[in-house]
Amino acid sequence: MDLTPDHSTLLLPFKISSPSGAQPLRTGIVMEGQQTAPWVEALLKFLNQIPGIDLFQTSLSIDAAPAAKRPGWLIDRLYKASRAKFDPFGDPASHTMDGNASLDDIRAAGCDVIIWLAGSQLPDVKLSGLAKHGVFTVRWGAGNHAIPFWKEVANNSVTSFATIYWHDHSLAQGRDVQSAELSSSPGLYITLNAEQPLIAAIRMLASLLLEIQSDGPRFAGRAKRIEPQPLPVGLPPDYPSDCETARFAAGKLMRSAYRRWATRDKSAKWFISIRPNRSQSITDQSRIHLQG
Repeated sequence: MDLTPDHSTLLLPFKISSPSGAQPLRTGIVMEGQQTAPWVEALLKFLNQIPGIDLFQTSLSIDAAPAAKRPGWLIDRLYKASRAKFDPFGDPASHTMDGNASLDDIRAAGCDVIIWLAGSQLPDVKLSGLAKHGVFTVRWGAGNHAIPFWKEVANNSVTSFATIYWHDHSLAQGRDVQSAELSSSPGLYITLNAEQPLIAAIRMLASLLLEIQSDGPRFAGRAKRIEPQPLPVGLPPDYPSDCETARFAAGKLMRSAYRRWATRDKSAKWFISIRPNRSQSITDQSRIHLQG
C-alpha cells in the first residue's frame, strides 16, 4: 500500500464517528520545517475524514539545531535506492528549515491536544498550558536513528514497533499510551519496513483523539496510571557507518541469493496451522517450540 494522501482512505478499515453531541476536538499538528513528509500528509487527510476533529496545523520556529553527522557515501546510496521504492519520510534535509510559529503562538491557538511531530530539538520545552489534554509524540522502532527502523532491519528483528507517547510536562519523559508490534520486512530496502508501523501509528493516533473527545478526564486518568519513561531528546540523529552498511548490504544480498538457490525448481505453497500458545515467546528464536 502506498502511504500518500490519495491512498490514505485505505487506512479506514471500519466506519469512524465522533461521540454523539461531542464538541469538536481542536487538534494541533506541530511540525518542523516548511515541507510535510508524505506520511504526515496521509495522517492529516485521515484525521480530516473523522467528524469532530478540528485540525490546527503549524510549523514551529526553533533555533538552529546542532549539525547532525552526515551520511556516508554507501548508506546515502542505499537509502536513496530504498526511498525510490517507498518514501514515507521524504528528504531528511527538507525538514530542518525554520517555521514561523513560536510556543506562545501555539498556546494562543487553544488546542485541546497536540500531536508533536517537530523532532527532538527542544528537550526543555515546558508543555504545561500548551494543550488542554497534553501532547502526543510518535517513536519508530528502537534508537534515535536518522533512518527509521534501521536497527530492526539490520539485525533481522522479527518485529518492529510504533509507539505513541503522551506527555503532560516534558518531551524528555513520556507514557506509552498505545503501541503496535508488527512483523518486520527484512529486505535490503529499509524504508519498506516502515509501511505497516506508519499505518498503525495513524490509526492509533485517531483512536486516541476519539477517546479524548469522548471523555478527556477519563483518558488523562488512564494515562497517568502508566509509568512514565525517560526518552532521549535533544540528541542529533546518527547514521550507520560505511562498515555497518557494507556488512548489512552483503548479508541481505547473500540471503537473497541463497533463497533463490534453495527455492529453485520449487513452487511456493501456503499452509495454516493452529496450536496452543502456552505463554511461549513468539519472537525469541531460542524459545519457539512448534510441537503439536
